[in-house]
Amino acid sequence: MGQNRYDIWQAAAVAGAIHRYGFPRTDLQVTLDGVTIRPAFALGGWIAFQPMKDTAMVMGDLVLLQTEVNPVMAKLLDGGLEVTAVHNHLLRAEPLTFYMHVGGPRRSGENGRDYPWCAGGEQNAVGSPGDPCHASGDRS
Repeated sequence: MGQNRYDIWQAAAVAGAIHRYGFPRTDLQVTLDGVTIRPAFALGGWIAFQPMKDTAMVMGDLVLLQTEVNPVMAKLLDGGLEVTAVHNHLLRAEPLTFYMHVGGPRRSGENGRDYPWCAGGEQNAVGSPGDPCHASGDRS
């Protein structure tokens, strides 16, 4: 299976028990009024996990193309997370990009591979040390 846009994780930023993972959209070539937007400037998605007894609170901000909004939202909702906002920061950007805020609990032992950033098969980071697809559950 080919790589997807979330195959390369930035190292986790850890503050106490919170693990925050970044994944800039380096696969996109976005311009605004002819100026190229660098992924680290305005195309950086992230997801964070905070352990809480037998659950973890999951929060994040995903950078999506217009065509990705509905399928990603459906996958998140099916996986039990909430979509708290969809908006854009870059008016007149080409291609049009949206920012989806997500959050919700994840019970210990739930398989996070159902989340869109955990898709991608063998070439994904699933199962690697500190990967967010298993940040608060078992490693199966």
